[in-house]
Amino acid sequence: LMKGLSIQSDLFHLSMKDLARLYEYWCFLKIHDLLSSKYELLKQDLIKVDRTGIFVKLDQTQKARMKYRNPRNGEVFTLYYNSLPSGEKTPTVGQKPDNVLTLKKSDSAFEYKYIFDAKYRLNPAYEGTPYHRVYGLPGPEESDINTMHRYRDAIVYEDGNRGELERSMFGAYVLFPYHDEEKFHEHKFYKSIELVNVG
Repeated sequence: LMKGLSIQSDLFHLSMKDLARLYEYWCFLKIHDLLSSKYELLKQDLIKVDRTGIFVKLDQTQKARMKYRNPRNGEVFTLYYNSLPSGEKTPTVGQKPDNVLTLKKSDSAFEYKYIFDAKYRLNPAYEGTPYHRVYGLPGPEESDINTMHRYRDAIVYEDGNRGELERSMFGAYVLFPYHDEEKFHEHKFYKSIELVNVG
């Protein structure tokens, strides 16, 4: 987008934190790519070019979002990067997922909200490890799945009519690097999406 991401340094000198941040950016750009291939981009105030020419940085302010419209039925999608939709909060500790996608159906007052969180860690499920015994296949770390449960259950909004806090996230999903998407369909954490909308 605009100039794309350009790295003007030796890749071998990037720290794990740098790689994780690049992967986070890549996941956001991939979600945008998938959405923009089917839907019309209405507005973006998220990608700002750093005029030094070294990096394109993603703006992480509360307003950081991209808005799309389905040309067939007028439904609106909004993709937030590193921020929550307005009105979302937590009664305890603040939560900051990488990407939140909202979908407003034209025939419903309800807005569906989904979390897509980039995790640059893959458990390889080596033979003989506890992970392999339980899951049998490589996949995201258990701690990352627990984070998705926390995100989905901790982010709430206040119901204006009753004054009660309601859970607002419909599902939460880990985005992680793995080459065999078809094989991963057999993993417990893929099947859990169908059951509890976390995986």
